[in-house]
Amino acid sequence: MPNWCFTGITFYSEYEEQLRAMHDRFEEIRNGKSTVENDFGHGWMGDYANVFLPEYGHEKVDCRGSVTYIGDVEITFGNDLVFFKIETETAWDAKVGMWQKIVEKYYPDVKIAYVGEECGCGYFVKYDETGQFYGEEYYLDGCLPAKDKADGDYVYLSDEFDGCGTRLDLEEIQEHLDLVTDLEYKHANTYQELSKNIDDALSVIDDEELYFSVDEYAIVPPADFDFLI
Repeated sequence: MPNWCFTGITFYSEYEEQLRAMHDRFEEIRNGKSTVENDFGHGWMGDYANVFLPEYGHEKVDCRGSVTYIGDVEITFGNDLVFFKIETETAWDAKVGMWQKIVEKYYPDVKIAYVGEECGCGYFVKYDETGQFYGEEYYLDGCLPAKDKADGDYVYLSDEFDGCGTRLDLEEIQEHLDLVTDLEYKHANTYQELSKNIDDALSVIDDEELYFSVDEYAIVPPADFDFLI
């Protein structure tokens, strides 16, 4: 049984007609009859491999997973790009290679931005050359002793940082932590140091509920993913 990687992918372009054609075809595949029997049902990524890359098919393409969401076509705030987003759950890693191959072959004016997270193995990757879609720099998770006990004994970082991905830099992260937790820890200049310092501070507290983790998103261009198994 694999660990599942949750990936948000944005397809964007200056050319609305091409992007809408791509969006509509993606929805047809997700909502239509599967190309072969599979355990994933609607949204199986193998269907996309079989339709767009039949010369390889699902047996050769790295496509173990499913498309769980397809959003509507939208326009960026600057009105310079049209885009739509999908979400996938895939085995172990982000599996962006298949989407990159589809874009190169059928939709050459479309580009990809994405963010992928698999917490079990500490796998956090992203790519967004526009800076408009995925500005996350660090992935934070944890339960720390709360400074204000009126709302309970603990503060959960997923609540404090509106999910676990944050655009804040390390200094801003530590400033915010100081506001919400009474944990005494040493400030740090790297995320590795910060993780160690907070782990050291937690180690002297007898409370199994407490934990902390911080990771930096690695920048991995879509073209760097292999699309074949």
